Amino acid sequence: MKQITIISYLVYIMYIYFIGSNLEYIFHRFLMHNEEMPYGKFHVTHHKHTDNDMYLINTDSKEYKDIGVEENLIIDMRETLIISTFVYFFAYIFYTFFPIKINIYFIILVPLIFIIYSMIMWNSIHPYIHYKCGKDYTFISLPCDFTKYIAKNSDFVKWLLDNHKKHHIYKGDEKGNYNITLPGADFLYNTYN
Repeated sequence: MKQITIISYLVYIMYIYFIGSNLEYIFHRFLMHNEEMPYGKFHVTHHKHTDNDMYLINTDSKEYKDIGVEENLIIDMRETLIISTFVYFFAYIFYTFFPIKINIYFIILVPLIFIIYSMIMWNSIHPYIHYKCGKDYTFISLPCDFTKYIAKNSDFVKWLLDNHKKHHIYKGDEKGNYNITLPGADFLYNTYN
């Protein structure tokens, strides 16, 4: 019985990761890259103003200034709350329908850990890719020196950075690499470059 319980906890962790990776993918691909959506318009502008070396260019233009002071580099609290609502909805579905009940605190804690990780990593590495510091835009970011350190010393963070650079470089039908912090869905939907 103890093995079944441990497996149930592991299944839940994988389930929440799967949900998180898919939500990040859907949010980035279908909302952030949809110019019909207000947020999508700003994100597409962010792409138009990024050169192949990841520098932000023509930042004095009206189009770029319309993005706002955050320059579409971070995920703010509003966006985090929207994504969190979806994650916790799916956590509730799991808790309600999974045949083996696991601790409610674990049900709450696992998504929270993934949400905090994703928000901090996005807000740290996305500005870093564009030669900026996340701390200049939000307190929900790693210190600049630490971001630089992990970017140079962590193979996983190096891979995340390379993954996102490819997201900016590939255009049109080749566009992919929508996962920024939770890799997975790009492989599932064959959009990894």
